[in-house]
Amino acid sequence: MQIEKIDKLREKLMEIYVLFYLCIFPMAMHDKYFDILKFRFQLFWIPTLLFTLVFIIIGIYRMNLVRKLHRTESVKSSSESDHKESAHAVAAKTTWQKIKGKFTEYRAQGKITNTDIWFTLLFLEMGVSTLLAPYKYEALWGSRGRYQGFVLWTMFYAAYILITRFYKYKKWHLTLILIFSLGPCVLGIVQFFTFDPFDFFSHTEPQYRYIYASTIGNINTYSAYTGMMLALSTVTFVLAKDRKTEILSGIIMVVHCFAHIMSISDNTVLSTAALFSILPILTWKSTKQFIKTIFSLAILLFAMIISGMIYQTGMMTMNQYGNSLLISIGCISFAKWILILLLFTIAAILYIRKKGQNINNIISKLRKVWIVMLIVGLITSCGVLIYANIPSNSVVISKLPYALQKILIFNDNWGTGRGLSWRLGFQYYLGDSTLAQKIFGNGLDTYYIIMMDRYKNIMRNEAYGIFDNAHNEYIEYLMTIGADGLILYLLMIVNAVKAGFSKQESPFIAMTTAVFVYLMQASVNIAVPIITPIFIIFLSISSGKRNIKVHSCDSERTPIE
Repeated sequence: MQIEKIDKLREKLMEIYVLFYLCIFPMAMHDKYFDILKFRFQLFWIPTLLFTLVFIIIGIYRMNLVRKLHRTESVKSSSESDHKESAHAVAAKTTWQKIKGKFTEYRAQGKITNTDIWFTLLFLEMGVSTLLAPYKYEALWGSRGRYQGFVLWTMFYAAYILITRFYKYKKWHLTLILIFSLGPCVLGIVQFFTFDPFDFFSHTEPQYRYIYASTIGNINTYSAYTGMMLALSTVTFVLAKDRKTEILSGIIMVVHCFAHIMSISDNTVLSTAALFSILPILTWKSTKQFIKTIFSLAILLFAMIISGMIYQTGMMTMNQYGNSLLISIGCISFAKWILILLLFTIAAILYIRKKGQNINNIISKLRKVWIVMLIVGLITSCGVLIYANIPSNSVVISKLPYALQKILIFNDNWGTGRGLSWRLGFQYYLGDSTLAQKIFGNGLDTYYIIMMDRYKNIMRNEAYGIFDNAHNEYIEYLMTIGADGLILYLLMIVNAVKAGFSKQESPFIAMTTAVFVYLMQASVNIAVPIITPIFIIFLSISSGKRNIKVHSCDSERTPIE
């Protein structure tokens, strides 16, 4: 009975931990935007360290209780070895065999997953990278970057282990997460209209009003948050089977759409495309889900059109300079015709369904067609990008609209200086770095040091200031933890996403979709402890064991969220 109480205590503690970081953490502020990065870093690593120590103490106490229960069992004596080995060698061999046997047993029972293995190897590789780093203190704390050093990644690994072992999902958790997400999103919408209800922008330069938003900070970081929340609410809405969840998640999805668009970050284009590219693959399995997917896209397009109309009125907003691509698309009259077409499609399907005709087979085929179209689209996009960047084709490309040229032609100015940052990064990696640095990197979050040591004048002459981050997480990891670290990271996230999508329950599919959307926008964004803890927790929940309680009743009426 005492062991059961300990297990319940651990479950309750992890429930508090997860809900704090998914509900309260995004809204936590100390000194407005002035210390938001350092404050969130401390708010994650210190409590996580304390939780880890508490769980270690509880684990040791529980282990002693278990040992007391097994006192009566006789200890098996080891037989003498025929080989001429020392007692220490035999003991070491026996210990290794026991470890190997336990590992094989746990693998067979599903207690150790592929994600566990790759995350553990990644964590060890990061430790080696930190030990070999020229600037060990900076690699340990990430103090010259965005605090994404080895300390934070140690806490990420600890959080992953704790969540995947001790957290048990309950249905009301996702509802609470979605409701609390309205706080940062509604505030972001209010700030879009240049209102500052909490006086966040006092004592700051006026331009910061257009690059910071909500309780998340920089608009790129904010758009990473809204992208994950939009994925969470949209998938929950499409897969919902009970009316209450459907209505609640639908309303929240509308708010998330406006918040995502009004973040005015062009990163939203990539995250939105990622969401609505993968959504049909996950949800086009019934007529109802097909309709709700089309409806979700219609809601997003409606929000884009409304945002475009607001911009065209000349109202003072964060988008007064017209720098949001999604809002620009909403200004095009063709967007209204697409919206009408989507609504007409929904009406037509509802009419056919009312007539009693089953079109599930057609939807299943459309899902396969969509997958083929995505593959063809990706190949075509790569071909277009290659074609656009061949010098001999410059005359043809020059005839395209300037906005399209900015996207297609890769140069130093691409992505507001990202092109220059990436070029310098690869220039260092392929040229100046040693073989050890190519494999293990320079230590976590040391991109700033690499750039300052070599390309300080180039960055300043190009008027982009200082690059303290690659603005591409994958290039960042290649530079800081090397090719070995990047490969292990990719293997970890691929296995985590695969594990999440393999589950049938909608909460896991929704959280995995949020992880997938984050990973797509990460190719043009930066990792900061304002948002990465949320990403890691979603990844941990979705890739963990299937700890979900579902009522056993008729499948047509079973709530799965």
